[in-house]
Amino acid sequence: MGAAGIAVPLDDPTLHTDLRRHPEHYPGLRVPGPGLLTAGGWVAVEDIFALDRLLTEGGATGMGARQVVLGVGANAAPAVLAAKLAWYGAPPVVPMTPGTVDDLDVAHSAHVSPGGYVPAAPYPRSGSRAAVVATWLDPEQLACVDATEPNYQRFDVDLRRHRLTLTGWRSAPDIVMVYRSRRGLLRRAAGAGPLPLGPQFRVHAVLRSAGVPLPTGSAATVCRLLSSDPSLRARVAEGIIERGLRQLDT
Repeated sequence: MGAAGIAVPLDDPTLHTDLRRHPEHYPGLRVPGPGLLTAGGWVAVEDIFALDRLLTEGGATGMGARQVVLGVGANAAPAVLAAKLAWYGAPPVVPMTPGTVDDLDVAHSAHVSPGGYVPAAPYPRSGSRAAVVATWLDPEQLACVDATEPNYQRFDVDLRRHRLTLTGWRSAPDIVMVYRSRRGLLRRAAGAGPLPLGPQFRVHAVLRSAGVPLPTGSAATVCRLLSSDPSLRARVAEGIIERGLRQLDT
């Protein structure tokens, strides 16, 4: 493909993430660099300025008709994003590029997802720098991802306040969006600041130390139990609020 490499299958150890079988692995493995998510896997792209040509040659929607959404959690993992698109029958081809956003941080949302994990939630914080993955979504793909994020609301990122740097790009796109939690942020402890994004076993330790009702067992066991029991997820979310662990995201 000239400016692009050979497709790496999404079950390759460097990319493989199956949160349905292993929710404790949330948020999954991110893209290693700029490239294209395709039906055949992940294709690294050396010349990002060739992306539009590659999309057109492949019969996919061009860059100009796509919207940029920043992934901070599982949407930054190509295997997870591919599974979402396949479930809804949306086109599989998505340009993805890692980068950073200044004055933005990533914590956990104050709820448990149906997948059984406590997901990521970005929020503004002066002086911080968040690792993100920019995804260029066509209208059908954007509607698909929206449908998988009922606990989040999509916001425009104010690029006058938040400097966006993308690997291989000289300048940021004009309009960039991010999903922010409707459920608030999970605190490290009552009265403390948000818990930074980390592994699920650390989240479970914080919840248990605060007295939130959580099953015993490994992170894998707890995540599977939460995934299979909506009433348990609801009790944990209620416990987060009752124990003062929710910080409303304003």
